[in-house]
Amino acid sequence: MLVALTPTQAQFIDVADGSVKAMLDGVNGRIPAARILRALGGTKFQPPYDDAAEFILSADKAGAIVCARDGSVVSKIELPGLPLAVSMLPGFGYVGTEGDGTVWMLSSHLGKPYGRKQWSTPCPQRIVKQIAQGRTQIAVSYWGGTVRMIAMGGSVRTETENVFTQDVTDTAWVGERLVVGTGDGRVVLLKE
Repeated sequence: MLVALTPTQAQFIDVADGSVKAMLDGVNGRIPAARILRALGGTKFQPPYDDAAEFILSADKAGAIVCARDGSVVSKIELPGLPLAVSMLPGFGYVGTEGDGTVWMLSSHLGKPYGRKQWSTPCPQRIVKQIAQGRTQIAVSYWGGTVRMIAMGGSVRTETENVFTQDVTDTAWVGERLVVGTGDGRVVLLKE
């Protein structure tokens, strides 16, 4: 299943024949959909994943919507702001909201849909851009070049503020180290 976004709607498209199977209104199409993968087993950090995963979409005003592959709404997550960045793994995920720069950890519990808010970490006067999950911490990049490392429990471990002369364009984990790409084309490997 493919999710195509318009400014206010999500369309669930069957890749086999290109037909639209379902449409869902009330979605903020400017924010990309994130796929929630279900673990089937395997190692702790590299499990095989179920292709019949759910999607999390940004709602048009505040909060997020979790949808099944057929476009039906599984749950709605109430958040104080518009989700700008989403990173989801089996059982838990992170959502960064607009306005207050807060990162929320969400979880599912005993097979129930996502929506339980475990913790939040605000960063006032910042706008969340990306969230990258590592094994022991997450990296949150904000517009303007700020990168914060947050422990899995929600406490801020380190903050590199205005270190980069350009905005952060992408982040990825390589083992326990974070790789940061910047707007001027540099690629920087950060120490923990």
